[in-house]
Amino acid sequence: MLPRTSRLPRAIRLKSPHRVTSNDFIFFYSKNDLSISRFRMIISKKLSKKAVDRNHMRRIFYTFLRENLTNIPFGYDIVCVPKHPYSQLEKDQENNVLLVLKGIA
Repeated sequence: MLPRTSRLPRAIRLKSPHRVTSNDFIFFYSKNDLSISRFRMIISKKLSKKAVDRNHMRRIFYTFLRENLTNIPFGYDIVCVPKHPYSQLEKDQENNVLLVLKGIA
């Protein structure tokens, strides 16, 4: 799980968000005035009707983010929306996500 300081609360709306897409994810981001980046993941019921599966996808992605927090630029609020269901992140998916997140800065 991500540290609490790295989680983007639901009540916060992105101010004039920018959009970046990859093959598997859509990222919305905007600059914040903090020294850290905060993340939120939104998984539609279209991807999976079961909350268990949606939570599993969320846990997988948050674990990946926690392991790679040092490789991600600071000072952004980032919302991630997956395009397809997944049970684990493949190595090429991880590399694509890191490339997209590094390209934000």
